[in-house]
Amino acid sequence: MSDYATILQENKINVVFRSNNKHYVPEFITALKPYEGRDINLQVLVVNGDNEVCDLVKLLFYEIYGKNDTKYHWPYTNTIGGISRVFEIRYNFDPSTISRININSENDFVNSIYNQLDTNRFNVAVIIADRKLTNKFHDKIKAALIGNRIRTQFVTFTTLKRLKNREYKATIPLTIAVQLIAKAGGTPWIVDSSIYNHLSKNASSNGMLMGIAFARPRKDKITYSVGYFTTLNNYYQRFDVQPINESIPINDNTEGLYVPKDAMIGTLESGISWYKNIMGTPPPLLIIFKTSPMHKDEKEAIETVVGKDTKWVFIHAQYNTPVRLFGDNSSDYYVNRGTVIIKKRNKWNPNNGDYLHSEIIITATGKYMKPSTKNASKWEENYILGTPRPITLSVYSSFDVNPIGIAELALSQIKADWEHPDIRSRRIAVLKYANRMARLVQYINSLGSIPSIDARDVL
Repeated sequence: MSDYATILQENKINVVFRSNNKHYVPEFITALKPYEGRDINLQVLVVNGDNEVCDLVKLLFYEIYGKNDTKYHWPYTNTIGGISRVFEIRYNFDPSTISRININSENDFVNSIYNQLDTNRFNVAVIIADRKLTNKFHDKIKAALIGNRIRTQFVTFTTLKRLKNREYKATIPLTIAVQLIAKAGGTPWIVDSSIYNHLSKNASSNGMLMGIAFARPRKDKITYSVGYFTTLNNYYQRFDVQPINESIPINDNTEGLYVPKDAMIGTLESGISWYKNIMGTPPPLLIIFKTSPMHKDEKEAIETVVGKDTKWVFIHAQYNTPVRLFGDNSSDYYVNRGTVIIKKRNKWNPNNGDYLHSEIIITATGKYMKPSTKNASKWEENYILGTPRPITLSVYSSFDVNPIGIAELALSQIKADWEHPDIRSRRIAVLKYANRMARLVQYINSLGSIPSIDARDVL
């Protein structure tokens, strides 16, 4: 294998806002406006909250989001006002409609919440609760509301109380506002589809991404779900997730979790059918992300289903890699976000079924430069903190793919995540939400009747 390293420039990986305006910092949504907006009709439920919590609810959802004379300063814009003025989206919230619910038994939580939701008046419901209840019932509530006319946003007491801290008050309102925009049916931003052109000279920008991720609801059962993602020439993006009515073999050897051949054939056929229903033709480029290595069953299924007219790439994304990277600056040793180390395999030979093309180590955390939130004409050095664990990508491919293009694609998928406008996440969106759907499977009774659903339903 031949090795080399490089640093991807952050400003090469853009997202697209309204009127096809692009920027590499998703937080610029305040200045460039959401790609597409929908009215936000908000309901707020406070579970077992005290007066301090209720005061903070009014501060965030009314004083900051609702008032045009708010004193809150949004980043990257001089516009003063709430969501309606800053994002140019109609925001409707009446603080007198806040529901305070006292739940003494955890057994009553789901029914109590469900009975309080008013789907005729509201399209987004914010549920304020302590962390224990949120962690325990988040997935049950999401599963119960799949296909409903209202989507939920959970906010913990801890998050609300951080609004009293100046540092957190600078980031929390924007993060939650972006999720409200998405859950109302809007599109905060889309990824720049030109990123696909860097995969190969002959790669299509109208490709399709699939993400296969697993969950283990019980020791004796493993479920999986699939994410579908496509974007077309910066004027269309679709992101769905599909629950799968299949269980996965519990494999204790080193092969890792895999989808058996027949199930994988069905999964691929469903994904290609999803794309054909949208675009009218099979995908010219199919990129599959998975959280475990390629298994021979999956390899054989791909060879069976995917025709010669479709190029394909299979990427095993490993987050818990033992590799550690350190910068060469003795003052801090931080590596730059977007540092890429490539090991290209010389023996790659797809004609003989040897598809392992390269291995890529990429950092989604670390040091990076961005415009100052106080003065966008100036630059400031920022740090995405945390354990500096890079992501390892093992790339299997039917054609000679450009590893730099794969690294850029992975970083663009991190920016595709509407839960993190400040890029603090290091999760690939199409995998993240496939995993979230897989966690919901155990709570869905009529699983076989559920088609692919909008990723906003599990956001």
